[in-house]
Amino acid sequence: MPQILACLYVLLSTSGVKKEHTENLKYHCTVLVLHHLHNYSIPEIAAIFDCPAGTAKSRLHHARKLLKAQLQQRYGGMAILPDPL
Repeated sequence: MPQILACLYVLLSTSGVKKEHTENLKYHCTVLVLHHLHNYSIPEIAAIFDCPAGTAKSRLHHARKLLKAQLQQRYGGMAILPDPL
């Protein structure tokens, strides 16, 4: 899992995100991995981060959005990701 997190972090961090928001990228990457690779639910992720479920859901949404933009920029065309929650 650390390699996947590192790859996602590098990919997302090149998306023009402001420096003060890079800490959020760590959460975004982790939420993506937990949800899509380890099948954690939103409530489970919220419990891990000790935050409301809405915050976990928002982080997942923003991470998907950043990842989609980066994939489209790098590979062109439509990057297909799972539908929103």
